[in-house]
Amino acid sequence: PGLCIPTSLRRLYVQSNAVCELPESLGLLTALQVLNMSSNELSVLSPVLGELSTLEALYLSNNKLTEFPQVFSGLRSLDTLWVANNGLSELSEDIGNAAALTALNVSENRLTTISPAIGRCRSLSVLN
Repeated sequence: PGLCIPTSLRRLYVQSNAVCELPESLGLLTALQVLNMSSNELSVLSPVLGELSTLEALYLSNNKLTEFPQVFSGLRSLDTLWVANNGLSELSEDIGNAAALTALNVSENRLTTISPAIGRCRSLSVLN
């Protein structure tokens, strides 16, 4: 089922539920600035995230994510990304395309190394 909410929505908070996938219609929220889907049951993220060019903050902590899709080139406004406490073993090389990123929280994952691509995030001031 798709989302039946106004496309002008700026903030969507759906944390602490049992959501297991992102609907494709999420890409229709062209004004979305904040998406909080922390503490759900997400194990895979849809590439539709890359269509959210106005997204500034994305909170996906406390899910079951093991990988992140190649979406950062489309997230031109993203400045905050929290993906703590998932099962990520690596960050996508695409993370370097998140030029506006200032805060990244990847704590409590399975990372063994940080991608050199993170060096292309020139505005990054917080790395957890």
